[in-house]
Amino acid sequence: MKISESERLIRRLYAITTDFSNGFEYQVTQLLELGCERFNLDIGILSNISGEKYKVIHRVCPPEVGLEEGAEFELGSTYCARTMVADGPVGFDHVKESDMSTHPAYQAFGLEAYIGIPVKVNGITYGTLNFSSPLPHKSKFNDIDIDALKLMASWLGIEIQRRESEELLKDANAKLLSYSENLTKQTEELEVARKLSDEAAQEKSKFLATMSHEIRTPLNGVLGMAELLSKTGMSAVQNDYVQTILSSGNLLLSIINDILDYSKLDAGKVELEKISFNLEWLVFDILEMMARTSKSDVQLILDYQSDAPRYFVGDPERLRQMLFNLLGNAIKFTSEGHIRLAVEFNNDSGVDNNVTILVEDTGIGMSAEQQEQLFEPFNQGDLATTRKYGGTGLGLAICKQLVGLMHGEVSLEAALNKGSTFKISLPLSVAEDFQTPDDGALQAVKVLLVNNDPVNRKVLQQLLLESGTKLTIVSKLALGLTTLQKASNDGDAYQLVIVDNMPEVDEVSFGRSISANQSLQQPKLLVMAPVEDAAKEKVYQVAGYSAYLQKPVRSDIFLSVLKRLLAGNNPAEELITKHSVLEAEQAVLADKKLAGHILLVEDNPVNQMVAMVMLQELGLTVDLAEDGLQAIECWKNKPYDLILMDCRMPNLDGYEATRQIRQQETGEVRVPIIALTANAMEQDTKLCRESGMDDVITKPYIESDLINVIEPILARTK
Repeated sequence: MKISESERLIRRLYAITTDFSNGFEYQVTQLLELGCERFNLDIGILSNISGEKYKVIHRVCPPEVGLEEGAEFELGSTYCARTMVADGPVGFDHVKESDMSTHPAYQAFGLEAYIGIPVKVNGITYGTLNFSSPLPHKSKFNDIDIDALKLMASWLGIEIQRRESEELLKDANAKLLSYSENLTKQTEELEVARKLSDEAAQEKSKFLATMSHEIRTPLNGVLGMAELLSKTGMSAVQNDYVQTILSSGNLLLSIINDILDYSKLDAGKVELEKISFNLEWLVFDILEMMARTSKSDVQLILDYQSDAPRYFVGDPERLRQMLFNLLGNAIKFTSEGHIRLAVEFNNDSGVDNNVTILVEDTGIGMSAEQQEQLFEPFNQGDLATTRKYGGTGLGLAICKQLVGLMHGEVSLEAALNKGSTFKISLPLSVAEDFQTPDDGALQAVKVLLVNNDPVNRKVLQQLLLESGTKLTIVSKLALGLTTLQKASNDGDAYQLVIVDNMPEVDEVSFGRSISANQSLQQPKLLVMAPVEDAAKEKVYQVAGYSAYLQKPVRSDIFLSVLKRLLAGNNPAEELITKHSVLEAEQAVLADKKLAGHILLVEDNPVNQMVAMVMLQELGLTVDLAEDGLQAIECWKNKPYDLILMDCRMPNLDGYEATRQIRQQETGEVRVPIIALTANAMEQDTKLCRESGMDDVITKPYIESDLINVIEPILARTK
């Protein structure tokens, strides 16, 4: 998908303004270089203006220009005098052919092209951001140029204000320590500094929200189209490419969310949900998603306490976010061994935090010094770690604050080169368990487990014994063959063999040896591997295996596969996999059609296409309006079951369109209106509710997000 010029510019500006690793001066230099490149001009300057004096604070220019930082000029001898008078953006593309040819700046410096804007700090003009060149500009400056200049100046003003506020705070603290007798005066100065810092933080939040909206809008198109593409007929390689697009897009989304969430947590604006959710499915889904990014030599293990409840009440999305960060770190820093995600439950009424979640890895670990700073924002232990492994350094800081909001605790046990274990303890209420009771299909089934990893073996052993199987465990393939032969000779043959693919284990030869042994009463064979490989499916099948599962596997799926194997009603040519078990379930979802007439209000063409296709695939009739004015006209002329409303649109935005519809509604008929918005801040959701919207779907979204919100609303309206 082609990225527009403005989107590319916003992404580069976002990268510069969120990279704090090299300091403010470096960020300003990068910003000036970006401006010179964008406007095709040679000279970029951040100036400070005091009275009639113009001072160069930062500059980017060719060496022959001879302009030094700290240089001072009379304001009247610069084009910035015009910028100050206009109190806004000013640009000239060819001074010689304009009435500016007699200006002192042209006479003294011969600058043909110029574009500049005032930089405001706390509402007061600090100076100017300007770019110029001795050569004429190739064309007149356009709206994109002006918007780019405004964004740059806005960030500079916010950052300068923040730095000044920090300096005020430092000065105030120093005075407080040195002149304790003047406590009243110092307290007042601190209060002023605090207010300035809060205002700067608010401006920063606005800036981040704007950047988030501009990135989320095209990202919705990327992820939405990728999801639609994944449902078309593709080869295994093509499907893998699409899944990579989806996982990469979701990773980018998680980084954006981390930055926004840290800003919201810092401002105390995060509110937690309290809904029922399946904790086992949640942790498995995260582990399965992260398996795509793990290394082949690393075993991912899910260890969910067998007698623990599955359903709890809490905020599943925030819990998912915490575990995503912790597992992401474990995968990043572990090149061999295992990563274990364990869930433990304590039913003791005297325990405050009844649910404990452990993320244990055999990675690089960390020193005591690194652990002391680990939960600080933008910190990854040391600069070498940041350079080698990347990341924002916000994940653990967000985890700590979210755990605190949930009234829980987070701790760490680690040693350098000996791995790490993060422990989260939470007070979660147990909810009604909707699991289907065990049907006893595995009771007394004789199972042989071949596994040489003690951690993974413990998890499978617990699950198989809880299901009632008669289990034997061996750690070597040769011993497995001997055990099978003896049991078969004794007339007490094994019905099922589970082989866990591990380093130094040749599971293919093992399967062939069993299949070729005519004297052996043939058991059903299941192989488990850490990486799902479509090319290996045929190899396993030829070797005699009837089922193939990727680790980790959800307990209900694992048990379903065992039952299908033992039932013996699967076609001989079909290898049972996780996908075939879920096929019937997915087919039900695919056949599920909704009924209703929906109005989609969306101005972005790509997002129009994504939403239209998703909604039509669900069986809905969809009309399109491209702004709020069209939406109101459509609503007046047709009765709709539901309106999906974008928020930021030309002519009339979604908030005002919703207000007008609510004002004009009569009687008991009230059309449900759902926001489709790239605005992800708490205040944006509040604004949607206040305007009269019934719910919010945040971009980027997938088809299941639409179903979860739309289906219950349509059921009520019908």
